[in-house]
Amino acid sequence: MAWLVAAAARAETAWSERADPVFRQVVAGTLSFVTLGQDSGGFIWLGTQSGLLRWDGYKLRSYLSDVSVAGALPDSFILSLHTDQAGRFWVGTSAGGLVRYDAAQDRFVSPLATQAALSRHSVFAMADDGPHGLWVATGGGLDHLDTRTGAVQPHAKFAGPQGLPDRPAHAVAVDAAGALWVGTDRGLFRRASETSRFEPVVLATAETAPPDVRKLLLDSDGRLWVGTRSSGIFVVEKGAAEAVVLRERIKEPLDHDADVVFSMVQATPTEVWIGTEGSGILRVDTVRWTVRRDKHIEGVSASLRDNDIHALLRDRRGMVWVGSDSAFSVHDPRQDIVMNWMHSGRGGISHMNVPSVLALPDGRVWLGTGDGGVDIVHAARGKVGRLSPDARSPRTALPPGRVLSMSLAPSGDIYLGTQHGLYRADSTGAAVRRLEVPGRSAVQAVWAMAWQGDRLWIGGSDGLWVTQPQPTTTTLTPLLREEGHRLPDHRISALLPGPDSTMWVGTRSGLVRLQPRDMSVSRLPPERIGRIGVPAGFISSLVYDHQGRLWIGAFGAGVRVVTWASDSAEPDIRRVTATEGLPHNSVNMVLIDQAGVGWVSTDKGLARIDSTTLQAQAIGVEQGLGIPMYWTNAGALTADGEVLFGGMGGLAIVAPSRAMNESSYVAPVVVTELRVGDQPPVMSYPADRAPVAPLAIDPARRSILVEFAALDFAAPERNRYEHRLRGIDDEWRTVDASRRVAMYTNLPVGQHTLELRAAGPTGPWSPILRIPLAVEPAWHETAWFRGALAVIACVALVGLVHTRTMYLRRRQLVLQALVDERTQQLLESQRQLEKIAYFDGLTGLANRRLFNDESRRLLAQSQRTGRGFALLLIDLDHFKQVNDTQGHDAGDALLVAVALRLQAAVRETDRVARLGGDEFAVLLHDLDDDANVATVCERIFAAFAEPVEHNMIRLMPQGSIGAAQCPRHGQTLDVLYKAADMALYAAKRAGRNRWQMCPGTRIDVPEQTASL
Repeated sequence: MAWLVAAAARAETAWSERADPVFRQVVAGTLSFVTLGQDSGGFIWLGTQSGLLRWDGYKLRSYLSDVSVAGALPDSFILSLHTDQAGRFWVGTSAGGLVRYDAAQDRFVSPLATQAALSRHSVFAMADDGPHGLWVATGGGLDHLDTRTGAVQPHAKFAGPQGLPDRPAHAVAVDAAGALWVGTDRGLFRRASETSRFEPVVLATAETAPPDVRKLLLDSDGRLWVGTRSSGIFVVEKGAAEAVVLRERIKEPLDHDADVVFSMVQATPTEVWIGTEGSGILRVDTVRWTVRRDKHIEGVSASLRDNDIHALLRDRRGMVWVGSDSAFSVHDPRQDIVMNWMHSGRGGISHMNVPSVLALPDGRVWLGTGDGGVDIVHAARGKVGRLSPDARSPRTALPPGRVLSMSLAPSGDIYLGTQHGLYRADSTGAAVRRLEVPGRSAVQAVWAMAWQGDRLWIGGSDGLWVTQPQPTTTTLTPLLREEGHRLPDHRISALLPGPDSTMWVGTRSGLVRLQPRDMSVSRLPPERIGRIGVPAGFISSLVYDHQGRLWIGAFGAGVRVVTWASDSAEPDIRRVTATEGLPHNSVNMVLIDQAGVGWVSTDKGLARIDSTTLQAQAIGVEQGLGIPMYWTNAGALTADGEVLFGGMGGLAIVAPSRAMNESSYVAPVVVTELRVGDQPPVMSYPADRAPVAPLAIDPARRSILVEFAALDFAAPERNRYEHRLRGIDDEWRTVDASRRVAMYTNLPVGQHTLELRAAGPTGPWSPILRIPLAVEPAWHETAWFRGALAVIACVALVGLVHTRTMYLRRRQLVLQALVDERTQQLLESQRQLEKIAYFDGLTGLANRRLFNDESRRLLAQSQRTGRGFALLLIDLDHFKQVNDTQGHDAGDALLVAVALRLQAAVRETDRVARLGGDEFAVLLHDLDDDANVATVCERIFAAFAEPVEHNMIRLMPQGSIGAAQCPRHGQTLDVLYKAADMALYAAKRAGRNRWQMCPGTRIDVPEQTASL
């Protein structure tokens, strides 16, 4: 029960109370779950209505009923699974009775003696009766099996004379005192250890008949949980003889008084989970006696997939497995460094998107929501206020659209930058007023704000404004304005007050430091080949750490940390990217916690950055993260030190005080498939590491293939695997987690040992699993044959051996040199042919042929998985004029530069192609909404904004973009291409240098988009 001790040591924070659990989907699809189990080897077993499935962390292996196969299941409808004290794994079926799984032979065997039989063939539940006995709840009542002899005491022995009704038994449990509990459709019965008679246990309901008891659970405190078919849940305390209905025990009303209980499990030392029909999971806190209900949240992938919870299992590591109508999922309650307040979850967040976050000193947090409103939440009280948008009152209510930025004024008021203007609210959120700056449109978007004394700096797509707010008026006095002439870009994305009243200004094309006294600007060293500097792209976040270092977050470039040394004119700039451990190079927000540790939100999860080494640790679903994507500059630090990030799906709360303890769990290594030559595969191998006889390999089959796995289910895709064949391999061979195979052919004769080992992402290596091999010789490899052959050879060839050997050696060297030369020529020819066939000779991009192949692959994937993608067609505007006026060399240089910028503007997984002339195309994987497409188009236009230098002339690339989405605009390549082409020509007719979605509205410069 080590998981109980580890889980109990984790203290809750105020945010934990309303945090939503994260369920990682393992297998999707309707599996008709009935029960779950784990055998002594560590495999997870899924009992369904159509067979038994074994999960090794990577794939399911199916076991079905087949009367023609010895050792097959007697019935495919699985009702119950049980691992007894001796480690034996039992399977109860609906019509085939009880069988035991023999792991060594990978088969199922009957445990019953000759002439022995159960009362009925339907086995609903099992419980241990010491090391050699098994209580079996069947459709004919309660039976007892002696596991040594196979003898069965049928239900008739316990019915009538002992007080047990002659009815089906659906559940059975034995408590620590030895009392036997039996659940039937006529109620609950108990037999004390010192008696032989069953006594009914009163389960008080409004009905006259006793409730139908379907599930029993004994928790670690010794209390018995009773789940019924239609009368809810009852609790029997340790040592008590009476049951109390759960709704009377808890301190708050239940939303359902009579849940239909499918399954129960003790998930943590203080929490019991109850799986219900149609009502999700009921989580009961057994210390405070409060309840939570987890249900499917629409649009949130980390929630339950549906609300019919047929099976629950806590494995030996403490992870909780969930079998529902449409998915097989897992939740790890031990990982709580990250808490998630989901949209529509317990925290009460009103919208799935949280594009801005502001933490106040009093503990309240303002969350800008995707519908234009603001939720005011408190860690302990949940949502305590709401500012709702109202398009009818633009001066006294927030407008529709996102709240892009929020800032706390020295006066205590809250300033809110929206997509449609600047607003001010008092600290309670009760009074909202639109603010105006003379000379600036009242509905102009505000992307960034920063206070410097009593001055408010405002950044948007119209450049930079420095204003003087007045608490008694809605008009801000403009003091300074910079339209972008001195800045890398007029679109402001981040602001941070610097030393000596300066201001760091992040734009979509780089970073500068501005001195308001004379409006002069200075720049940090730019990034270039061979030197780390500040990237010339979208600056998403700026922050100072406790050492005075400047941290810079950027799209596609990771994080830069700038240190100024007193004895150096040039600052030291260090880089943190995916190479240093970031999950993705597109950084949305950088925060520094109270201990000086860096925290980063990216397009693929969060990361923790060590302030000394600047090495990053990715934080994903295995650490409890349920929100994978985040908004630009959406984050804050609370007064208690938590780190908050706003994302697509809700709010992620990081508790830095909870150390990121890497697991020391050492999972067992098991063989999941073993093949010798062309023999049928064996799906198991003894994993107890006891000495076993060598695996014999006959002369005709001198090859072996072993697939193995570590039964560590926390993050199986990150597990590490190695193998070696002693005497053959000098070092361990590393294999990828996606293909955990050790394969050897042409094995030499003799005794060998194949060694397998595995480890988690950072934990210790497992004990070595050794498979002894005995490779038998062929007749011509035997000792007598070789001896006879040696004698004959010595007599017949003694005079020719030396001469022949020298000749053959010289000939071998000549032939080997010739073969090596021809092989290199063929390989080079093949590489050249592939490059000519699939890539553009000028730009190095994919050509039309490779573009068509990739498009068809994405279409097939979309039809198979339902995930969409987007197609962008790009034409360079006025490209012919460049060729005509500057020559084809200039045109070629422009095409090469455009190709490089297109590749830099999209993700590594996206495909950029040149279709011919000045026509380009981009395939955007897994993007199927306008906001994400707008983000990419905006990055492309930002990339085009810089001129191209060629032979002392400056070429300014411009382009028009047509966009279409699959399957929204087409489900075949021709239709999708035509849709994008129509959008492209619509953009050209509208004036060029813009993009158009087919058949939607043109968007010139999007004001803010989600960072993907």
